[in-house]
Amino acid sequence: MHKINAFCITTVIVLLSIGSVSAGNNPASSYPTYQNGALTIPRIDTPTQPGTFQNATFKYNGQGTWDLLSAETARPFALEQVTLVITDSFPVQVFLNIQGRQSCESIGPINQRLVNNRFEVTVNIDNPNVAVDCVEVYASYYEKNIPLSVYDLSAGSYEYSVNSGKYVGTFTLARDNRFAPTR
Repeated sequence: MHKINAFCITTVIVLLSIGSVSAGNNPASSYPTYQNGALTIPRIDTPTQPGTFQNATFKYNGQGTWDLLSAETARPFALEQVTLVITDSFPVQVFLNIQGRQSCESIGPINQRLVNNRFEVTVNIDNPNVAVDCVEVYASYYEKNIPLSVYDLSAGSYEYSVNSGKYVGTFTLARDNRFAPTR
């Protein structure tokens, strides 16, 4: 009984801590899992950055606490350009178009959260703890659109910050970005 209560409490805390902004369909690998006595959390935010830690694995120790077995520290992916794209439709959609070149490392998890009126976005490399032995001979161009979760936001000014402030900007929603209730 004690293990179940501790697990439930831990799960609630974890889900609240990762309950940040997301858009679209998230893959199953983006949710915490509990299997064979181990709790794996794909993303852990800190006050300074969304997704600071990735793939943290905990095991319940029977003493009312959990032991950390492993975790990866996220590393930001090198971007060359971030462009804000706003649609003319209603409700308004807002995207961050990221561009750059990749050779030895590839884009991994993209994390975002909304804190007050500021979207904090991190674009991380895939497998941050794996050493990459590679000679950069050819770098391929990449481009990706990151949707910001702006539906249901009130009219006003919003900021975005990508990779801990390396790319920043603002945009304004001229009106509340939600449909009026039908009843």
